[in-house]
Amino acid sequence: MNKIISKIKSFLYKKVNDSRLTEPRIFMKIHRKDFVNTLRVDMVDILAAQKVNEETFKKYKNCNEGKNIAIIATGPSLNQYKPLKDVLNLGVNKSIFREDIDFDYVFMQDYIAVKDYINNLEEERFKNTKKFFGIIQDYTYNGDATIPESISVKLKAERYCIFNQWSCFNEIFPRDIAYAPLATANSVGGSAIQFALYTNPQKIYLVGMDCSCGHFDSKKKNDIDLSYTINTWKKIKRFAEIYYPDTEIISVNPVGLKGIFTDLCQEERKQ
Repeated sequence: MNKIISKIKSFLYKKVNDSRLTEPRIFMKIHRKDFVNTLRVDMVDILAAQKVNEETFKKYKNCNEGKNIAIIATGPSLNQYKPLKDVLNLGVNKSIFREDIDFDYVFMQDYIAVKDYINNLEEERFKNTKKFFGIIQDYTYNGDATIPESISVKLKAERYCIFNQWSCFNEIFPRDIAYAPLATANSVGGSAIQFALYTNPQKIYLVGMDCSCGHFDSKKKNDIDLSYTINTWKKIKRFAEIYYPDTEIISVNPVGLKGIFTDLCQEERKQ
């Protein structure tokens, strides 16, 4: 009997992971009370997100038409990147430590990841950088992932909301980010490209978006393997093809994203 129950549980968990449509139904049957309470919180967050994101993003719609944006992520290939000319630079997280890059925008959203260096944004070289801090739902990591509002005020950052409770919302990309939470998209890089597309540039360059192990400033061999995010980027590609067909997305020195977007390989940069 125990073996049968174990097989049934394994089957259900597999269905939860494999089907986004099945996940909410199964979870609701197993944890109906928790599901309803969570749904109430989520609905409040969705309504709040419409106000927050409208105030933050609406003014940026189409603002970069005819321009080019480089999204600077933190994968190991960032060490080989030679800054492109005539681009706006949008940095995420630790990419701000590339002092040879002038950042026009910076996105951060997971306080656990950025708390040790977020205050570096007080440096003079970020004086004119537009800063965006994500609001992650409070029950994620017991609230520890939320960037405090006091830090946002101090650094003069604009806030944006992410909907991140259900994995089925990871890849629901809003057509207009001013009126809905951003899709989780598994990373702050996913938030950055949702914004970049919204500004309607001619080209978006993905830099250090390796979707692999490690970071440009680390030699650890046990870093989290981010190859699972590749499928999300394939869905971002499809979203962009439908809603922003005139924007070309280019992977610079690609690793995990090789062959998905247009590839641009630079000669190795001298350290």
